Amino acid sequence: MREKLLLNKNLLETYSNVISIHLSQLLNQLNSDLYSNGFCLGAYSPIKNEPIWWSSLKGNEYRDLAVVHMHDETKLSYHKANIDSFKKDEYRLKLSEKSTEVVPDVLLIPGLAFDDNFERLGRGKGYFDSYLRDFKGIKIGICFSFQLLKEVPKEKHDKSMDYIITDKKIYKRG
Repeated sequence: MREKLLLNKNLLETYSNVISIHLSQLLNQLNSDLYSNGFCLGAYSPIKNEPIWWSSLKGNEYRDLAVVHMHDETKLSYHKANIDSFKKDEYRLKLSEKSTEVVPDVLLIPGLAFDDNFERLGRGKGYFDSYLRDFKGIKIGICFSFQLLKEVPKEKHDKSMDYIITDKKIYKRG
């Protein structure tokens, strides 16, 4: 799997565009089925070789956007942001430290791998695990299809995803 994680820029963008289309479809579905007044989408800033999820989003799929902010000691928070402020050429989201902290209704969650039971393998620091402990909203795992495995290690504190979106399809738990 490690070799596949080292995508060239063209493949990264191609696979990411498909993931973004799937994400837009799912968010529109959630908006019409569950959140008649819109919802706050909690997002992450992709690091190297993580899916760039926003290319197909127009902002009407949700009410508010919030971007994750990592703190020391495995704590994270979400702060209001604007999708138009993304710097595509650097694949980073802009976040003002003065932006309002919010609790999202729906979270986009990256991972090294996900499995058939909607479990997630993170990077080992526990940031998302700690945040998800009390989170009551919808959890959407985002990954490339080659990151889906039969099984990933699970610990007692791990939380399952409700959906997993890949470049192949949208998976729904249950």
